[in-house]
Amino acid sequence: MSQLGAYNFVNFGEGTGAASASDVNELNKALSAGAGYSGAPTALSGGGVLQVESLDASLKSVTYEMKQIKMWPQMPKDQAYNTIEEYNRVDAYGDQGKGFIAEGALPRSEDSHYSRQIQRVRFIGVTRELTHVYTLVRNAHGDAIAREIRNGTMRILEIVERNLFDGHGWYSNAGMFDGADAALLPESDLAFDGLDKQIRKGNSDASAKASAFTGYGNDEDVIKDLRGLVQDEDSLEDGARVVSENFGVASLWMGDTKSHSDLARQFYPKERVNPMGVSNGKAGFVLQSFVASAGEFALQSNVFLRPKRGAPAPLADAPAAPVITSVTPVAPTVANSKFASADAGAYSFRASAINAAGEGALGAAVSGTVAAAGALDVLVAATAGAIAYAIYRAPVGTVVGHEFIGYVAPASVGAAATLRDLNQRLPGLAQNYLLSMDSEVMRFKQLAPLMKMDLAIVATAYRWMQLLYGTMIVFAPRKNYIYMNIGRAA
Repeated sequence: MSQLGAYNFVNFGEGTGAASASDVNELNKALSAGAGYSGAPTALSGGGVLQVESLDASLKSVTYEMKQIKMWPQMPKDQAYNTIEEYNRVDAYGDQGKGFIAEGALPRSEDSHYSRQIQRVRFIGVTRELTHVYTLVRNAHGDAIAREIRNGTMRILEIVERNLFDGHGWYSNAGMFDGADAALLPESDLAFDGLDKQIRKGNSDASAKASAFTGYGNDEDVIKDLRGLVQDEDSLEDGARVVSENFGVASLWMGDTKSHSDLARQFYPKERVNPMGVSNGKAGFVLQSFVASAGEFALQSNVFLRPKRGAPAPLADAPAAPVITSVTPVAPTVANSKFASADAGAYSFRASAINAAGEGALGAAVSGTVAAAGALDVLVAATAGAIAYAIYRAPVGTVVGHEFIGYVAPASVGAAATLRDLNQRLPGLAQNYLLSMDSEVMRFKQLAPLMKMDLAIVATAYRWMQLLYGTMIVFAPRKNYIYMNIGRAA
């Protein structure tokens, strides 16, 4: 007899369309798969307790991956040999004498102009730990230690990528954000100097200028303040020209994703027929390079250049929220003030304190009123353990929507600090860079490349450190260019 023959199909159709209460009760006893559980595994019941849970074998990431790290792979690298890296600059091969001589005459004596500069090597590290038991159990995503080593590597690359741009940057007590008063930083702020700090400092540093060309137009600022306007092709042309006048060759524009998008949109064709062609039904236009009068350079967006706007969630060992003691108007006319008539009014400020662990919670808002061409002195009270304070400002006439302006440094750890707000930095706006990516212009000097160092086993757990020792050096800061206060198109 076949297997199907063992079944009685005579009464198969009986009961369809109607069933007794007894039949329904018997049907309800059937085991069902259910829809999982909420809570502990012991909450499963019925057929659910027999199921094998289905967990995807690959780990899904909602954070950055290696393809988002843009600056670090392109940065020229070299070996460092000490914790203080020194280098020499030459700013002229001679003086600005006439140079022509009479027949048989002795040429006048000339000397080259040299200066010595230094940068401190800084140390970056994370500690990772896994219990011995965790390494023995079967897990869904492969070797647990290997996975945590990878995650630690990505965390260090995140720190480096951000600080290549922002290391010791965005600091100002005097409100100019020109890199000049960042010397107030306490030694306990252990970051290296990034592009922002070094280019801004070099913008006004006589040793970073070609003295042989004094009076020939090379003193034009390498910082362009867009004052809330979007990045456009005119600003790219200006930057490339100024870099070339400082004997640099711009090779890379790097900006935040919104700036790159706003820039590309300006090149969308406005005609009904696309003159660039639409191949295979693909529309749109990605601006990948720009040809300026000084040469062609690539354009890349970088998610790590998205502007800081709000405060992060504070960690447990971050400092307490600081108190803004006062917001005092300074009037009537203050040098370098960028408070125009349209900017006059009441402004609300909040502050957070920063220590080695990171940024703490925001304190209460305090307001002050500024007149055109004036300034506001924002006094932050002493906060235990603070090595710096982050200042946030709301739009004029409001007490909500505070966005980041910059950092202010106390004279010593935990002391009070005052920011003079000149409206130089507009809250929450981006900053982009036009760079000469040449090893003679900038380099990352490594005392030790990325490495893993095991820690002593003093418990039933494996602990290790992942470390990178190095510093960023911009040898010729004026061969680069900064765009600040970049607006966001609607």
